[in-house]
Amino acid sequence: LTLALLEDSGWYVPNYGVAQNSPFGLGVGCDFAEEECLQNGLVPEWATVTFCNDAQHIGCSADRRMIAHCDLSKWNGNLPSGYQYFSDPSLGGGLTQSDFCPAFTTIYHFEVGGEPVPLDCTDSSINSQWIKEKDEVFGASSRCIESTGPRALCLDVKCSQGKVIIALEDGRSIKCSS
Repeated sequence: LTLALLEDSGWYVPNYGVAQNSPFGLGVGCDFAEEECLQNGLVPEWATVTFCNDAQHIGCSADRRMIAHCDLSKWNGNLPSGYQYFSDPSLGGGLTQSDFCPAFTTIYHFEVGGEPVPLDCTDSSINSQWIKEKDEVFGASSRCIESTGPRALCLDVKCSQGKVIIALEDGRSIKCSS
């Protein structure tokens, strides 16, 4: 759905000055629209930043600002036959609008004073409220980055000469190759 399509309907006059691309599926390529989100219960390489196949997996929201859970759910009955990605036909993502594809959409929360607080990488106040992983930093320039540990991490990200650089807590930095 594009703003131009809405404008062409004659019902809307979009303000293109404040328009943004949706981060969901952005830059993934044609496979995002043409292939199944899961193949034999596995997430294809092109889909690992968006889709998931384990309810325990903690990854990143599409805009990389939040830590998010995989929304894999058990439905009260079998999913439509074209949307069954697992051997259990009642397993699928939490949104019918995304063809029951499980994705990182459920925002991870932790409790502060009995209140649930989203794990927002850009919120610097979380630095003093949350037990951080090594090198994790919450702040305006931090983004959610997948890791090999138990969950994705919020790391300070900088751009320099067209390269992404992750600044670690101890002053070291990592230059990303892609």
